[in-house]
Amino acid sequence: MKQLGDWASLANHSKRIELIVPLWVVKASLPVTRLYYGLRHKVPLFTSYALETLESNSNFDNSKAKKELGFTTRPMKETVADTVAYLKSILMINSGSYANVVLHIHIHNPR
Repeated sequence: MKQLGDWASLANHSKRIELIVPLWVVKASLPVTRLYYGLRHKVPLFTSYALETLESNSNFDNSKAKKELGFTTRPMKETVADTVAYLKSILMINSGSYANVVLHIHIHNPR
C-alpha cells in the first residue's frame, strides 16, 4: 500500500502524506462521514462497503484466465498513473490547488 501511495503521488506530482488510523476509528466515524458528505452533496471518501472490502480476502487467482484466455497484466505503476490521469480528467483531482496532496490512509487492522 505504501508503494501504491508513492506511485499516486508521483503521477499527480504531489506531496504524499501518510496517516495511520485504526480500523475501529474509521468505522466509528462512518455516521459523521455520511452526514458531512451528504450535506455537501459529495461522494464520501469511504463507505461501510469499502471498509468491508478492505477487510475481506482479496487473494484472487488468475491462472485459469492466463492459461485459457491468454490474460496478461500490466505494471501497477502504469495503472496508477492512468487512474490519476483519469481522475484529473473528470475533475476528481484538482491539479495545481492546495489539495494537490495524496493522502495515504493506512487502516490498521491487527488480527
